[in-house]
Amino acid sequence: MRISAFDIISQSDLESVCFFLNDQRRSVDEATWQYYGQRDSLRVDLIRELFLCLRFEGRHGSERLVHTLSQAQVELTQHNELSQTQLPKMASKPDVLIQEMEQALESRLQDVSDYLEKSDNRNVVLRIPKGKRSWRLPTGSKSLMVNNPFFAQLPTIAVADVLRMVDRDTGFIECFRHVLGAQ
Repeated sequence: MRISAFDIISQSDLESVCFFLNDQRRSVDEATWQYYGQRDSLRVDLIRELFLCLRFEGRHGSERLVHTLSQAQVELTQHNELSQTQLPKMASKPDVLIQEMEQALESRLQDVSDYLEKSDNRNVVLRIPKGKRSWRLPTGSKSLMVNNPFFAQLPTIAVADVLRMVDRDTGFIECFRHVLGAQ
């Protein structure tokens, strides 16, 4: 029944109809993202145009980033794509890049698990319940974690007192408005 309904009306429009029939309203954020989703090509093209209009400047330590961004603008203007870039991942398709990153992460996690299994590491607890390997960091007793002697040396101060002291020195509360406006 649902599949034939989707032939007549899109899933997002059907959800809107269901909300209306149940006398509910969509949130503004949900409606905004639905609007952007319908105009995906406009958003993608707009982001590229905005990027091409920007002028980048840098200070000490960011000159290389500014040069790379400016070079990307030149390549997009001249060739309509990124190539010869020092960041090859920027030229990759997102779905391919995500798959490569996922494979690298899986490989690295396997390497770490193998290392932990083969070495004598007292800082990691290795368990193999039901044939599935898992590891975790060792924890001390709960009383030691909660009542660490370090914290006993610090005086107890209320959060309101900390806020008053910071406001006295900086006046930061003046930047806030009360939600109701009356208080």
